[in-house]
Amino acid sequence: MKLHHAALCAIALVATPVAALALTIDAGLSYVLIDPAARKIAGAHYQGTEDNDTLASPYIRFSATPKPDWIVGVSYSYYRIRTSGGFYWDGPAVTQLAMRGWQTENLHEIALDVRYQKQFSPNLRFEVGPVLSCLWSKATTDIYTVSSSPTWLWAVRDSDSTAELGGVAALRYTVSDSLTVTFGYRYERAWGRDLHLFSGGMGFSF
Repeated sequence: MKLHHAALCAIALVATPVAALALTIDAGLSYVLIDPAARKIAGAHYQGTEDNDTLASPYIRFSATPKPDWIVGVSYSYYRIRTSGGFYWDGPAVTQLAMRGWQTENLHEIALDVRYQKQFSPNLRFEVGPVLSCLWSKATTDIYTVSSSPTWLWAVRDSDSTAELGGVAALRYTVSDSLTVTFGYRYERAWGRDLHLFSGGMGFSF
């Protein structure tokens, strides 16, 4: 129901008639903290030792201002998550064999956000609002023996998708009529993992 209300809000804002629609393209880099890092997938009995993972990820965002105080945007981000921790167990309960796994995950995200903006000064404004994220994940877990010379045994592959509701807050500084600099924070939760995204980028308006 919350996702339904967020979608209706975005449609209502976009459909509002305006005299002139301000368009902006943002591009930048996000510093992403993921906790826990590995995504549990079917066929891999994960007993995790890896607490979190961090990575840098590029993003691009297109936004419009249908009303002076509101911004509607859509963005794309790509994350490649490499997890080198965790143990995997297999075999009878009495004679379990411990194996170590390395997981590589390709995560694609398309996010729709609706932001309220507050002008602090002629050059500085604050933006805050909900984010609806659609995520597609493809993970491969390579299983190795636990030894001084690990031997590859097999790979477990899995694909999944989800839609989650999160939030964003950002500060935007106006450099010129067509150039802005943005620093933001975004939170979302997907597949039992907390994603904290700290971003910085530049925006070009036309």
